[in-house]
Amino acid sequence: MHFFRICDILYCKAESNYCRLFFASGEQFLVSQTLKRISAQLPNDSFLRVHAKYLVAADEVEFLLSL
Repeated sequence: MHFFRICDILYCKAESNYCRLFFASGEQFLVSQTLKRISAQLPNDSFLRVHAKYLVAADEVEFLLSL
């Protein structure tokens, strides 16, 4: 069993019925949970579902606006 700080997660990637977590330290962990289940456990305002396979930490996203 591993414990992670949510603020250290950069993004999560779905891999079939597993999910790979990517951390700011460069570490990766494969967990035996789906991305949907991981998403339900994370704070709603902290992560964005940017693709069917990816959750990204909201703090890591930069928006470019053109006027």
